[in-house]
Amino acid sequence: MAVLSPYSSKFTNVLDEVQSKIAAGELGSLDERKDFIKSKGLDPDEFKKTAIEYDKLMEEDPDELRRPGFGLGRVAGRFVGSLGEGIANISGAVAPEFTKKVGEKYRDIVPESIQKDLQATFKPTDTGFGTIGEIGGFIAGGGAGIKLLGAVAKGAKLKKLDTATRAGKIGKAAKIGTGFAIGTTAIEKPEDNFVNFLADYVNEDVSDEQGKKIGTFGSILERLKVNPNDSVAQKYARAFANNLLVEGGFAAAFPIVGGLLKAGANTEVAKFLTKGVKEASAYVGESVPLKGIKEKIKRYGTSRMGLNDKALSLLVEREGATKAAITRAEELSIALKQTAKKEGLKTTDDNLKGLNDALGGDLGALESIRIQFPETAKVLEKMRGEIKTLSKDVGENIAGGGLKTTIGRNLDTYLNRTYRIFDDPNYSLKNIPEKDRENAIRYFRETLKIDEKDIPQVLKAYTDGMKKGEFNSFLKGVGPRTSQILKQRKDIPVEIRNLWGEVKDPFVNYVNSFTKLANLKSEYKFRKEIAEEALKQGDAVATRDPLKGVGRGQVGKTPEGEDVAFQQVERLGLGGVRNNIDDPLEGLFLNDAWKKGIEEGTEVFIGEGSWLKSWMKIKATSQAMKTVFSIPTHGRNILGNLFIMTANGTVNPSQFGKAFKDTSRRLLNINTKEGRERLARYQELGVVDSAIDARQLRKSAQEGFNLGPNGFAQKTAAGRGVKKGVEKTTQLYEAEDNLFKIANFENLLKNYRKAFPKVKKLPNEKQEDYLKRVAQNEEQLERFVAQRTRDMMPNYNLVPKAIKSLRAMPVGNFVAFPAEMVRNSYNLAKYAWKDISGRTAKELGITDPEAIKQLRNIGYKRLAGMTTAAIAGDAAVNQSKEIFGISDEQEAMFQKTLAPWEQGTNKIFLSPLQRNKKGDIEVEYMNLGPIDPYAYIKNPVKMVINAAINNEDYNETELNDMYTKAIQDVVAPFTNPSMAFASALEAYRGKGAVADESALAPITRVLLSTFTPGTVDFFVKRQKFLESREARGEGQEVNQYGFGINPGEVDFPAFFGIKRQKANLSDSFSFATNKPIGDMRRAKSRFTNKIRDYSVTNPDEIYDAYKESQQNKLKHAQRLRGLVKAYRTLGMDEADMYTSLTKDGLLEGREDEFKDIIFADQNIFMADEIPEQSILLGEVETGKKIPYDRIYELYSNLTGKEID
Repeated sequence: MAVLSPYSSKFTNVLDEVQSKIAAGELGSLDERKDFIKSKGLDPDEFKKTAIEYDKLMEEDPDELRRPGFGLGRVAGRFVGSLGEGIANISGAVAPEFTKKVGEKYRDIVPESIQKDLQATFKPTDTGFGTIGEIGGFIAGGGAGIKLLGAVAKGAKLKKLDTATRAGKIGKAAKIGTGFAIGTTAIEKPEDNFVNFLADYVNEDVSDEQGKKIGTFGSILERLKVNPNDSVAQKYARAFANNLLVEGGFAAAFPIVGGLLKAGANTEVAKFLTKGVKEASAYVGESVPLKGIKEKIKRYGTSRMGLNDKALSLLVEREGATKAAITRAEELSIALKQTAKKEGLKTTDDNLKGLNDALGGDLGALESIRIQFPETAKVLEKMRGEIKTLSKDVGENIAGGGLKTTIGRNLDTYLNRTYRIFDDPNYSLKNIPEKDRENAIRYFRETLKIDEKDIPQVLKAYTDGMKKGEFNSFLKGVGPRTSQILKQRKDIPVEIRNLWGEVKDPFVNYVNSFTKLANLKSEYKFRKEIAEEALKQGDAVATRDPLKGVGRGQVGKTPEGEDVAFQQVERLGLGGVRNNIDDPLEGLFLNDAWKKGIEEGTEVFIGEGSWLKSWMKIKATSQAMKTVFSIPTHGRNILGNLFIMTANGTVNPSQFGKAFKDTSRRLLNINTKEGRERLARYQELGVVDSAIDARQLRKSAQEGFNLGPNGFAQKTAAGRGVKKGVEKTTQLYEAEDNLFKIANFENLLKNYRKAFPKVKKLPNEKQEDYLKRVAQNEEQLERFVAQRTRDMMPNYNLVPKAIKSLRAMPVGNFVAFPAEMVRNSYNLAKYAWKDISGRTAKELGITDPEAIKQLRNIGYKRLAGMTTAAIAGDAAVNQSKEIFGISDEQEAMFQKTLAPWEQGTNKIFLSPLQRNKKGDIEVEYMNLGPIDPYAYIKNPVKMVINAAINNEDYNETELNDMYTKAIQDVVAPFTNPSMAFASALEAYRGKGAVADESALAPITRVLLSTFTPGTVDFFVKRQKFLESREARGEGQEVNQYGFGINPGEVDFPAFFGIKRQKANLSDSFSFATNKPIGDMRRAKSRFTNKIRDYSVTNPDEIYDAYKESQQNKLKHAQRLRGLVKAYRTLGMDEADMYTSLTKDGLLEGREDEFKDIIFADQNIFMADEIPEQSILLGEVETGKKIPYDRIYELYSNLTGKEID
């Protein structure tokens, strides 16, 4: 048996199990302990010896056991170790004799010390990174499993799957799942497979097609569980079957499994799989989140931020409450403006003051207005009534102390004063008008008699200190007398009000007063509900004793119990108020995730550095130009939302019409009272105003642009015009998103209402109490549906904070959208399963059979929608291929000829492969990639499946390139340089530079292309198309590089996002083959550089350099051969290739490139000849010995070898 290392989890895991069993009263005798250790594959004597060493290390230094490797290094070790150990375990189960011989040979050859080091590296003791390592092993295991499956299929002599058959298509779609089933089986213990988990924890009843109960989901899966008494081979066989059930769909993988069984796999495994395949194929489980991830990863790396669903919903509703309050307040504010204008009341300073006084409760001012403008006075009275109602509610239920008294005394006249210093992020000491600043200084000097030396500090305290909520800290260093004077001041004199930028506009004051009171009310409700939920979930304790709250924290308090200095006042105070209020969170100690969630909300605070603001301004502008200010992008967004609605199963023309009416009225500022109230409710529920691109760009712009009342956008007419244009265009962009979210919400609301429990009036119940319960039931239904809408459609609020923070980084373009597509896709499947399985009914307490049936129908409809969204693109592609006679092989080869960013996406063909008048081969198509929002998920998976299933069509390098591209497509949105940063790099490198032009010219050209609105780009391209048509004739239009422009790229449908392209294969051949040919020629530089390297003295290094250079050349030759085969399949012959390469013979000196193409076409590898002159020169200059004979021998062996 093998040696053990005390540093390895191979030892510590068994040690933990032994200690746990002894503590539980098991393994009482020495023999029982020895037998248990043997059952784990370990030698008891070696285990005892290692345990003694382990105890000694623990006594000396417990941290010593964590030392081999650290952080990510240990993760990588565990990553590889988990997979390797798992594969060895499966091998031992399936081929025990072979595995035994390999193990014996290993122990004979490898010294014990090395064996221990390898254990410590690849199976380290768990230090918090273990789970991440296992996740890595799962991913690596999946990828390896896919490749292994392809290799085993070949070894078992399986026929290539015929994708024209149903079984072939199923097998093709399932192979990715099968690969991950192998990976999962390799890294987990057989007993830990997913079916075992479900069987233990899922207790939902399952009925047959007639509605008869046949047991619980768990009881049905019970027979599929791994039996701890089974043999090792049986355990792994059953674990693989169960993982295949979850990862790939057992029925879909049947052709592969069946082929393996026929090819003579291990008899025990074969028997089990043959027997169990039918019963296993009928059930699919729901995936569960992996446990053990660090709390910070939960908080910043997931949409739930470490909270449960209800707490997150409360956070989202809290953030929507402010928008809703403004929407409701604007109703009367707009009515006041319109009525005053209609009655001829001009908005002069005096009139505005009169309106503001009347709104503040001045009865004389109100009567003066009523005499001349009676309708305006009526609106003012309504506004006063709204403020009074809210004030009374706040005063009676929320306010305390001085605030309660203030509101009570001024109930009829209470109007919250508004100051720019608190509401405008750009208002500070630096940009306060000079007059107001001088008046404040005179007030400090002459009225308060403050010492002259203290005035600058006091001025900062009253401005920047008040703004940041750090008034007292700004007063540190002032004299005692000054401090005492300021403490005695209670009122706010006019000089200070002017210094703070008091707003005297009645329209703004009403909206602000209404909003602040409404926020106070909604924040109180939020805190009350989230406090109850935190206590219910055990994530908070209510105590006045800080010792009982150890390990938890209080909202707005430091660990020491001091008030946190706050900038985001609304987050830490109650509606902006920290004193004299009844705070439901007071005395509550919460877990960190809940405390941070309440304090920070769903947003992430980036920072305030000037360089950071400048960068975010640049990044936000570049991205806005290509999205918000691109009409074609607007069109693609609308089409993409139709895909999302289809996947949700909520495409309903009736609801869509209502949503369109509400959205368009809001956009045109002609909303009705009812429409505004609906909008406010949508905002409260977090359903609308959560567009991914718009919210992300708006947030970046707010943090980067000086868009406040005192900024550029207000200082100049041009600025105000730009601001209005930006706002309207952004509103349009958001409106397109809101339209579909409203339609989705209303459709789900209509469907779920049919299943939701109805409220029945109780005997002797008061009508008032009954209506209250009805309202509560309706609110519960709306919240339930809103959560589903948020979870199944892109929502900026729910993007993980780690992803949101990338908006300040030089990498990442629109990173929120792909992250949301992954989350939405998962939730679509989860909620479909919940509705169909009965889980939703159980969670809602629904027992009525008809209601349960309705829920199942909703789930089935969603499942159908998901299927449609998933395969609609493929169906359209297949239909177009049939119409135009394009084969599967031609489609696959066509993908290889396209630019990297177009490869793998669905293409609807609009013409056959045909020759034009010049004899060039062309085909028209429409790329669905930019339209299909789920392409981010589907394309990499399809690419891997294609590589795994059809691996005979590709050489080794092409397969590796496909796997690599699949991974790159997944990570690219998060890791690629942002558009602005990429442009800066291109400008720095001089891309597009022309001889004799200034250094500034190429920089200007590159940057302008980045910051040109997408709409302008479209019209510039159309203009070039028209100019080219006039110069060259219809059908001959080309761009500046000579590539054709299809009319479908610049016509009316293209302007709205439906672009149709034309690929000229004869034109693209030369461009596509240029890179691999160039790489082949550059490959030998590794060898020639080594010859000239004076530091190289070992002849083996020179030989190895030649060998490696030719290995690299072979890889590039394989890429070239793959391309040449693709163009051959698409109809090109040698003459076409030569014509493309030489531009009809106009380009000379390309014979060598053509030879490379011919050799690639004939599958002949030509090794690089030995550059004799370089060798002789290197030998003379450096004095090194060149291994001529070995190099020439290798050259001879390689030349003429098959490329693949």
